Amino acid sequence: MSPESTSAQSRRPRPSSGDVTRKQPSGAKGRTSKSAKSETGSRKGQALLLTKVGSTSVFRIVVLFYTFLLATFLVAGIILWLLLGASGYESKLNHLIDSLLGSSTYHLIGLEVLVVAVAVGVVWVVVSAALTTVAVKMFNLAIDMVGGIKIYLQSASPLDR
Repeated sequence: MSPESTSAQSRRPRPSSGDVTRKQPSGAKGRTSKSAKSETGSRKGQALLLTKVGSTSVFRIVVLFYTFLLATFLVAGIILWLLLGASGYESKLNHLIDSLLGSSTYHLIGLEVLVVAVAVGVVWVVVSAALTTVAVKMFNLAIDMVGGIKIYLQSASPLDR
């Protein structure tokens, strides 16, 4: 043995009594399976299988979403109504409605319009949330029939690119 090979062997870390070293089989030197690649991180993404969507969590999110959407429309409607009144078009709108209905006693009152809009909006939130929940149930049934949806996730880290 040469002195160089002995020094190289002495520099190599030796496994402690608790470490287990495994050698790769001689026939599998250059080959790695897909699962081995995904475990080591050489693949840039990970595949997940979506098999169910929780209908109660979707219901909660949808109720919040439709409620915020209703609030946005109500605030926009109030702003438009105030602009309509300030510019003098409110009386023109009332005159148009009078001529269309053939009645001179009907006039739009802002507070009544707001109350009707809130009532219609609340009904819209309830019906839309119920229909979305039914759609989630139908989606879950379809997923059960086809076996799931495969979703690929990738890391957003610029180091992985």
